[in-house]
Amino acid sequence: MRIFIDRSEWLFAAVKGGTLLLSWYVLARYAKTNLQFVRKACLIGSSCYVCLWISWFFAAAAK
Repeated sequence: MRIFIDRSEWLFAAVKGGTLLLSWYVLARYAKTNLQFVRKACLIGSSCYVCLWISWFFAAAAK
């Protein structure tokens, strides 16, 4: 995503938003088939995302 944010914050936001919407759409459709998997995938993915941002935050704060 660095390529996009280096060019423009708006481009980054558009691409990030697009990937989030696409992921939501795919998961919402697949939830009709396997709801348990989608719930676990969302919880694990969200947890990893939060851990990543927290680690970046503390790394930046330590500088």
